[in-house]
Parts: sequence; C-alpha cells; structure tokens
Amino acid sequence: MISEIIQSNQDRMLLVSGDKILCPDHMIQMLQHCFIDCLLPLKYNKGDELIFDTLNGTSLSVYLKKKGYSPALLKKLLYSIKDMMRITGSYLIDAEYVVPDTRYIYVFKDETFKYILDPFNKYDLNNGLKQLVSEITEGNYIDRSIKEALSSEHFDINGIIKASYDGNIDVQEKVCEEPKKAVFKNIVDTDDCIIIADKDITVGRLKLICDYRLPGKLASLRHARMRYSHDTVYVRDLGSKYGTYLNGDRIKSESFVKVKRGDIVSFGEDEYILIS
Repeated sequence: MISEIIQSNQDRMLLVSGDKILCPDHMIQMLQHCFIDCLLPLKYNKGDELIFDTLNGTSLSVYLKKKGYSPALLKKLLYSIKDMMRITGSYLIDAEYVVPDTRYIYVFKDETFKYILDPFNKYDLNNGLKQLVSEITEGNYIDRSIKEALSSEHFDINGIIKASYDGNIDVQEKVCEEPKKAVFKNIVDTDDCIIIADKDITVGRLKLICDYRLPGKLASLRHARMRYSHDTVYVRDLGSKYGTYLNGDRIKSESFVKVKRGDIVSFGEDEYILIS
C-alpha cells in the first residue's frame, strides 16, 4: 500500500507498507546507504513500513493535469525510464520493484523524474510501462508509429523511444565493447569502487604495498588478494587480524573463495558488493 504523508512543515513523504518484504535484503541496504539519482531517497525503514522523501517534487499525474501532455515530455520520460533501468541495475536493484504509476513518479522543475521502490510488490515491468505510456497519451494526438508500438503484442520500450522520433531522424544506439572487469562497490560510499581486470590485486590499509587502499581502521596492512579469471571473481584472506567475510561468513586464508554477483565481501568494517 502506498499513501502520501504531509508533515507540519508541508514536506510531502510517501509511505509504502506491506506484510512481507519480497526483494533481497541488499536492495534495502542500498536504499538506506546510497543516494541513487533516479530513486526517491529512503528516510525511514521499520521492516513493514518505508517512508520516502518526495524532495518536494510533483507527482506526474498532477503535473500532467497542470501542464498537459506533450511529445517532448513523453520522450524525456521514456529516456528517464531507460536510465532508471540502467542505474538500478548498476546497484543490483531489480527494476521490477519500481512502481510504474503516474501517481508515484515525481517530476522536478527541469523535467527530470524520480521513482520509488516498493519492496512488497513485484511489477510486470513491460505491461506496467505499456499501461503508463497508454495512460499518458490517452485522449491526445500521437504519431501512428507510437500507436503501432503500443498495440504490438511484444511491447518494448526501445520501440516506443524510436517511435517518438520523427521518421526523418535516424536513432541508433552505439554499443561499445569494454574490456572485461569485475567491479566491487562500497555499500556506504558508492564512489568507492574496487576494480579487478586481468591481474590479481592486493587490498589493505597501506597503499605502499597494496594495489588498493582500504579506508577502514580495521583493515590490515595487507588484508586480502582478489582475482578475476574466466568471468569468475575470487578473494583470499592474507591472514588479516579482523578477517575477510563473504556474506557474513569468515573465510579461511589458505585458498581463494569464489564470489558471485550480488555477494558482499567485508574487509574488517569495509563492505563491498560485487555488481559486475
């Protein structure tokens, strides 16, 4: 259930509640510890209740009533949705928990958009986006190509984006193939990343003898070794005082341990999640 709360100072919050959180725990941790550009920030979490700060934005449904529909607005929204799916994916947040509803998508002065995560419900993203676009364009003149994209049995947001352009404009996305690498993101400080490519790296508190310096006070001078080989990530503790942990379990220092996408590796008090 989603409802709006207006505080005494006129700040508007969104209350999201339910019986059981369905999404993985790390998604809630990400919302608590990170400012994720495309999502409304989480202010409060009690397990069965989450409160999001709307940042005094305007819900899309209210915005459309005031300003009306325009093809430019639809185009911005579509690109925003695509960015949202990319950004949430980089934080290992499943976009199918994002609410595709004009009442709970917030618009800001520069016509940027923010979304909320509902951990109590999983949405059919394709159908939800199709209904969203249909609701926004209902009763308005839209290009024939957009109508065809909406009526297609296999709805695809890329098809709608392409259809939102004039027929004379050739829209192509360039795909650049990057060298393979593994990326660990600090759960608290998302600007802090450990990147492993084609050679082993050592992490620890003393930069002079390590490839990457760990920020925490409980990190040893040489804490752990990390490896990326054949699309698989491994970590090995180097006899550190406070240990290296994989999803809360301390690992032994004799050999490398495999790490999967979404796993959390802790070096003392420093926690990193493998995102890719």
